[in-house]
Amino acid sequence: MRAIIARVARCLTGSVVLAAFGCIPVKWTEPGSPAISGRIRSADGSPAVGLRVTISPSPNADCRHPRAETITDASGRFTLPATELEHRFVVLVPIEKFMQYYTLCGGADSASMFAVYEGSIPAHVSPTKEDVVSCVAWPWRAETELACSSDVVDKRGRRHDLQPFLVGGWWSVAGAQGSYRVIPLKGPGVLHPRLFVQWVRDSSVVESVELTSLTHMKELVNPTLSDEHGTWCVIADGLDGSAFHSLVFELGAPGQVKLATP
Repeated sequence: MRAIIARVARCLTGSVVLAAFGCIPVKWTEPGSPAISGRIRSADGSPAVGLRVTISPSPNADCRHPRAETITDASGRFTLPATELEHRFVVLVPIEKFMQYYTLCGGADSASMFAVYEGSIPAHVSPTKEDVVSCVAWPWRAETELACSSDVVDKRGRRHDLQPFLVGGWWSVAGAQGSYRVIPLKGPGVLHPRLFVQWVRDSSVVESVELTSLTHMKELVNPTLSDEHGTWCVIADGLDGSAFHSLVFELGAPGQVKLATP
């Protein structure tokens, strides 16, 4: 009888140890990312053909190790399947996970891939709808920049992407007119937030400018595009260590940007 009790005690002790360390070795899966489709346009509005696009079901993912990949077709379109995350343990410690993040990467080839979009879905729930993105590629300093923004908005007005494009306002010069597009760039390999302003006319990029005054910031918090007393402005709030900064950039004709606040 004592031997049986001792054996049961050893089993219980082992279970307590496993619980203390927070996991039991077992294999299980959960949704990693939804199916994603989209279209990439070049700066002149034409389809970006033959670009490589990949998906990784994790934030700040390494673009060199994707879960799925494809190539844009003759119309610049691409489609990626839904992915899953595979785990080999069960966490017993009550650590709640509310959102599942995923990263879309793009580039001309496998050696030039970089993060172009970060999205999210509710954790542990199989997505019923695909994510649809619109992307733009534009030349910048002898290289090509690429960024995407989600076209999907849920019933609560929320989007899949963490930092969507901002489109709006209007500019006019010499009879030509168009709108502004503000593009936040942040992902693996980006040491500080980057923010581009584009002057767009009939789906073509007339001019692009990077707001270089943001180089001292560590994190950009929800930039906005708004009409401030008749002048369209980009308002960029960000963190530099523990300090909070708010910068206002006044926009004018193509290529014209003025820092209104130091």
